Amino acid sequence: MGGAIALRFTADHPRLVRRLILVDSIALGMPSLVTTLLLLAAVFNPDDRRALDQVARAVLASPQAISSDVRAALESGGIPKGLRGFAWMYARTWQVALPVSRGTLSRIQAPVMMLWGEDDRYFPAAHAERRMRRLPDARLQRIPNAGHLPFLEQPHAFEAAVRSFL
Repeated sequence: MGGAIALRFTADHPRLVRRLILVDSIALGMPSLVTTLLLLAAVFNPDDRRALDQVARAVLASPQAISSDVRAALESGGIPKGLRGFAWMYARTWQVALPVSRGTLSRIQAPVMMLWGEDDRYFPAAHAERRMRRLPDARLQRIPNAGHLPFLEQPHAFEAAVRSFL
């Protein structure tokens, strides 16, 4: 949802934004139905461990390849609870995450970097490729061996891409 809000803000207030980075943004297309259903199953799964596994299969390129510190954070028990809270919030604010219109995109003047996990099954990079044609100054950078959460899966590559753009 942050990408949708950032895109609309940037279009409406062009002098306030010098650069914009979008990460696997829902605002550029519709999510995969299969992955969405897997995430919904996780939200309503009473077994937190199984819910976490469902989330990992849905959004990570290789759940077994993430670093031990990230895995420890995911296994701390906060993810399933957070997912349930997100589902509750999303059910009440879903319209914010609707794809941004072509007209809105064409009003964006700031340079835009789209960082995308190369293996994102939830929001494929094709969304970014189609929509970036509407942006006057946009580039797409795919992060190898990453799914929907490249900042968790490939933090060093993600940081390097952000630093080079900024």
